[in-house]
Amino acid sequence: MRVLLVSGSYPPMHCGVGDYTARLAQALAQRGDIEVSIITTRGDPQSDAETAREVSRVMPDWRVRRLGALLSAARAARPDLLHLQFPGQGYNAITGPILVPCLSRTILGIPVVVTLHEYMPRNLKSQLARFPMIWCAAEIIVVRPDYVSRIPVPTAWFVRGKKIRFVPNASVIPPANLNAEEREAVRRPLGCGPRTLVAYFGFAYPHKGMEQLFSIADPGRHHLLLICELSSENAYHTRLLELANSSEWKDHITITGFVNSDHAAKLLAAADAVVFPFRDGGGEWNTSLHAAVLQGSFVITTSRDRNGYDPEHNVYYAKLNDVQEMRSALNGHAGTRREHSTDIVGGEWHEIAVQHRSLYEALLSK
Repeated sequence: MRVLLVSGSYPPMHCGVGDYTARLAQALAQRGDIEVSIITTRGDPQSDAETAREVSRVMPDWRVRRLGALLSAARAARPDLLHLQFPGQGYNAITGPILVPCLSRTILGIPVVVTLHEYMPRNLKSQLARFPMIWCAAEIIVVRPDYVSRIPVPTAWFVRGKKIRFVPNASVIPPANLNAEEREAVRRPLGCGPRTLVAYFGFAYPHKGMEQLFSIADPGRHHLLLICELSSENAYHTRLLELANSSEWKDHITITGFVNSDHAAKLLAAADAVVFPFRDGGGEWNTSLHAAVLQGSFVITTSRDRNGYDPEHNVYYAKLNDVQEMRSALNGHAGTRREHSTDIVGGEWHEIAVQHRSLYEALLSK
């Protein structure tokens, strides 16, 4: 079976959807009965060898006039099925990606699967723009368990009768499995000393609620570790940098910039707590949350439907935007650690590959 994955981003580009696509490609290829190829945005090749898959970095951008390059690369790959990942950091236009399923069905004559990594936008115009992609998809995969209930009314009417399959997400970084001495060696260069190390990991967007970290944590006792990139050219990032450079926090904060997956895993494993104050709530679709939980560190996130401490996963679920509750959880559980199986990531991605293989096989057997 030949499967072509199309994604706006792919490592080493910095994008959660791109990282997901790479892990999916690897998990599918490891099965041995699937030949995987990828089409993505033009850029530098990955430093590591591309494992058992062909990566075509042919798209200079994603405007309609560039789709000829995609079709040429797709024909060369001779896929039985095309699988589009949407959205993603690398898509600099919506017109190209939403037409990929239509062209694949009409010109290439192959079925199309679309994975939607985000909820449908609330803006009606943005919803309408996605209709061609939804209409031409033979099946839709979502990584959020409550996706169908969150589809806006106009789109819900349009997608009725479409097969929407939930396939859970998983961590895109490995477990670090540090002992106490190794954790201390990771913490030492951060200059946090005996302070409680409170981390955040992921992209910095307003809906992530990162500014709340500066109220949840205490500059008198905590050291903030922001495992992310912040740019002074971005208005929201500028606001975060101003908070970081305030007299209260400037000596008690580390901003790492982009780090590779192994380093990110070690930093998360060395933290006393990892806090995700998402304004709309977190969940199992969030790869940053998966990554933090995987390291065994105590994690705080927000949720629309859960509340309180989950000792099995060492996660506290707070109400949305409840800074006081997150502060209390941090004070009550920071430093708590949970042991876990070292092969959990491989097992989760194997199961994701199994579900995808089943879906592909069903479509191609029609």
